[in-house]
Amino acid sequence: MKIRWSQHAYNSLTDVLDYSLETFGFLQQVAIEEIILTSIEKLAEFPTMCPIIPEISNNVREYRKLVVSKEISVIYWLEDDYINVSFIWDTRRSLHHIYNIFKD
Repeated sequence: MKIRWSQHAYNSLTDVLDYSLETFGFLQQVAIEEIILTSIEKLAEFPTMCPIIPEISNNVREYRKLVVSKEISVIYWLEDDYINVSFIWDTRRSLHHIYNIFKD
C-alpha cells in the first residue's frame, strides 16, 4: 500500500516536531520524527492492525489510530491501495479537540 499525507497531517507533524525541538532539543526531535515515520511505514504491511475510532468514523471513512508512543498517535484511514494519514495526534489533547477536523 502507498502512503498519502493530508495537509492536516503535515501541519500536525510540524507542530509535534516544533514542540519537541523547543522542549527537548534537536536530537530528541530527530528521534521522535524517526519513530513516527517508521511506525507509519509499518502500516504498509499491516494496514488494518490498528483499531477503528468510532467517535470520529462515519459512513464514508473508518478512521484508525496507530499508537506511536504514550503521547503520540497517528490517525489514518484506508482507501483502495492507500493509507491516508490524516493527523498526528498529541494524545495529551482530548479527542474532542480533533473531532471538528473529521466531522465531515
